[in-house]
Amino acid sequence: MEGQAAPANSILWTIQNTSLVVTAGPAVQMTGGADNNTLQYLMLKSSDGIAASGTVFLSCINGTMSNTGDVIQYCDIGPNGTAYPSNGICAYGLVMVV
Repeated sequence: MEGQAAPANSILWTIQNTSLVVTAGPAVQMTGGADNNTLQYLMLKSSDGIAASGTVFLSCINGTMSNTGDVIQYCDIGPNGTAYPSNGICAYGLVMVV
């Protein structure tokens, strides 16, 4: 997803989880096999207060499917109002060596 607007390098799109509940969840979640995704020039907002989560949450499923090649750049990551998330970006899961 690219939210770049003219003039160059300005942010046009906002992706926001509008719930103010601490357990509301992330604005963007990539889970198990979400490979080669790009988030750039976006405003990303949430109030996700869960310690093992964040406004952008990357996780694996049962330690078997990872997320590789994902790029998050030039984004404004922050709170939904005054309720701050625990993490801006959180990568959580098991590491598996084969």
